Amino acid sequence: MLTLGSRARYHDHDCIVVGRTIEAHSRYDLLFPASRRIEQNVPESDLESCPVDPLLQPTVP
Repeated sequence: MLTLGSRARYHDHDCIVVGRTIEAHSRYDLLFPASRRIEQNVPESDLESCPVDPLLQPTVP
């Protein structure tokens, strides 16, 4: 299960999860930063989770 703000890949494009529908099969709304396009109701099975980039994570003092 992905969470809001998670990075993912959809059809070989990087995206960010901006919404989630909880049903028998989870569906997600995705933001594609490069084009600023939003794709709605994408099934979780169509997504690839991306590893977290440590350079983008906030540091803890």
